Amino acid sequence: MKDIRAFMEGRAKELYEFLEGLVKEGVVPPADRKNNKGGIVVAGWSLGTGWMTALLAHAPSFPVGDVNLADYMQRVVFFDPPFQVMGYPTTEKGLYNPLFEKDIPPEERESVFAKWVSGYFEHGDTPETLALKTPLREPTPTLTRLTPADIARTLYLPAAGAEAPDSALLYRGIELGSWVSLREAALAERAGNGWDAVEVRNVTCERSPCDCLWAMMCLRREVDEARAKGLPVRDVHFVLIKGANHFVQWDQPEHLLRALVGNEDIVQ
Repeated sequence: MKDIRAFMEGRAKELYEFLEGLVKEGVVPPADRKNNKGGIVVAGWSLGTGWMTALLAHAPSFPVGDVNLADYMQRVVFFDPPFQVMGYPTTEKGLYNPLFEKDIPPEERESVFAKWVSGYFEHGDTPETLALKTPLREPTPTLTRLTPADIARTLYLPAAGAEAPDSALLYRGIELGSWVSLREAALAERAGNGWDAVEVRNVTCERSPCDCLWAMMCLRREVDEARAKGLPVRDVHFVLIKGANHFVQWDQPEHLLRALVGNEDIVQ
C-alpha cells in the first residue's frame, strides 16, 4: 500500500487485459452506442467503483494491441458508490458509517455495518435530509433475511474489518488523496484511443445508505458546474433505481439489469 497509485494502475491494467482478452476471443461485437447494442458493460459496485475510476483514468494511456478495447466498450458503470471511494468530502454536518464510528467497539462494527449497509432508508432531496443511522423497519435489511450460505456468497465481512485489505485500501486512498485523483482523471474529457467516447453511467439506489446518495449529489454537482463553466468534462448518465437499496442485485435483480443496460433515467 506504500505506492497506492502504482497499485491501482496495476489493477486497472489487469482489468483492461482481461476485457481485451474477451474481445480477442471473438465473442464480443463492437459497441453500437447510437443504438445501445453490443460491446461490453463493466460495473464496479460500492467500493468496487474505485476499479472503474482507475480503469477510466489509466486506459487511455495503455498501449493498443491487436484490438482497440475502447471500440468494444459500451459503458463503464459506477454502481452505487459511497462518497469516500469517489474522493468527495463529507457534508458540513457529517454523515454516518459504522466502519468509521469510533464509539462502536471494533469487534461489533462488522455486524452493525451489515445491517446498516443492507437496510432501506427514507431520504430527502438535500444533504440535510439524508437519513443517517436508522433504516426503515420494512423492508428489513437484506442481510438479515439471507441464510448463512447466501451471506457467504454475497458479502465477505472480514475484508471490511479495521485492519482488513479493503479497509486498508480505502483509508490509505483517502489519506493520500488517491480517490480524488482517480475521479478527476476518470471524468476528464481527453483524447486517448477512443476512451472519451465511452459512456460513464452512475447508478444510484434510492434507499441506499446516505454515503451513496451523497456521492451522487456530489458527482452531479461537479459535472453540472464544469459544464456551466465550459470546462472539459466527460458526460455522465445518471440513473436512479426507485425503492432499491444497496443490495438491489439481490432484492430486485431485474431492476438492476435495466439500470445497467437500458436507456431509462429512472427505473421503477
